[in-house]
Amino acid sequence: LKEGRKEVFPLVMKRYSEAVRRFPQSGRVGRTYVRMAQAEAFMGRNYDALASLDMAIGRYPEGSHLPLAYLTRGKVYLRLNQPEKAVRDLKVVLSRFPHSSVVEEAHYEIAKYLYSVGAYKEAKKRFSELLEKDPDFYLKFPGFLSFMAQTSLYLKDYETARNYYFKALNLGHQPESEDLLLA
Repeated sequence: LKEGRKEVFPLVMKRYSEAVRRFPQSGRVGRTYVRMAQAEAFMGRNYDALASLDMAIGRYPEGSHLPLAYLTRGKVYLRLNQPEKAVRDLKVVLSRFPHSSVVEEAHYEIAKYLYSVGAYKEAKKRFSELLEKDPDFYLKFPGFLSFMAQTSLYLKDYETARNYYFKALNLGHQPESEDLLLA
């Protein structure tokens, strides 16, 4: 499914559902619901994804799956244009799970949201903090460089924008967006 073979979606969901049904007391069920939600979101079935995430969080309120569940739910809410709920979930990741492996991504999603609503100064501050904490952050999220460039452009910091666009263009094989082509 991650390779883009969408025809396997029914089989993936069937296997996950069977696992949940057969092993309802397993400590991995919460994580299974998160994976189901990720598959549903990938297929554009955002409300089904929210239902699976609500199950992961509501029925299994303890476990290592929770940071990813909140992050994924926040991302789905952003797709559904429900930013208040999204930011609330992303902040749960930051406050309850500060040492989780998904904290950086939660910060990134918040920064992208700030960018999308035109809060460029705050977005740039958050993008810069991510880069300070991890200078190779953009290797995990190649779109980061484009966001940094666009944010700098909107703030009329043309030199910085040009540098980030150049870096984004030379990062390697990636889909070219309009913004990168305009650079």
